[in-house]
Amino acid sequence: MNVNRLHIYGQTYNHDHAFIVGDTTALIALRDAIDAALETGSTVGETTVFAADGEGYDIKVYREEEDKYWDKSLLPYTDETLYSPPLEDVIGPWDLFKKYKKG
Repeated sequence: MNVNRLHIYGQTYNHDHAFIVGDTTALIALRDAIDAALETGSTVGETTVFAADGEGYDIKVYREEEDKYWDKSLLPYTDETLYSPPLEDVIGPWDLFKKYKKG
């Protein structure tokens, strides 16, 4: 039974693997969110999925082409010793949420 379950595991350090594990329903919803972010005139795709413990969470997929974002982007590694540039100087995904927030 597909219930929209999805886990995203980030890289611990550079050159490490990242993993996306989901059931069919969740992977289709993620694909649709990616497709929405790629559509002409759109910059954000989103969907809601659930972790194995039943807790729901939203996934926001942002298409960002501006170099100023990537030049200061928070690196995705979960090992905090690899954060670069210093945290006070980074632009993170929360900044994209604010930039593209509707309403």
